[in-house]
Amino acid sequence: MDSLQQHLDKLLRGEQVELAVTCASSVLGIRAGLTPNQQSLFNTPWGKAPESEEEQFHQDLVWIYKVLPPNDKFNPELAEKGVYKKMRLKVLADFWKPIYEKADLEEQGLEGLKTFKRHIPNNKKRLPTSIKTSLRSIRKQLAEGGQIV
Repeated sequence: MDSLQQHLDKLLRGEQVELAVTCASSVLGIRAGLTPNQQSLFNTPWGKAPESEEEQFHQDLVWIYKVLPPNDKFNPELAEKGVYKKMRLKVLADFWKPIYEKADLEEQGLEGLKTFKRHIPNNKKRLPTSIKTSLRSIRKQLAEGGQIV
């Protein structure tokens, strides 16, 4: 009887851990303000992991860019031709094209503006002559009747 109890405890231990994680995830979702449907969608995996780069491109086209329908199946023959990669690059190019065009127009607009050179006056003409502080220059100024500033 004791070995049967240990075997059942071992089997139930995995179930208890899974239930505890599910409850904790549910409580965190409720605290975050998610509905049960949103929690379910968040915790549902997308499916199997891609086995190749082309399969990754196919999954991106279906789930991220939503170009292909959700029930579309990966076709290895199209993958060999590189169709999914070309389609993904086209979708990205179509997405970024208006943004780049707008940036180019703004850049051309800035180049088309006249650049005005700022007028910097020549202050050397307006500045008084430098004050000489040697003893000889001070005597000379005093002899001429000037003041020492």
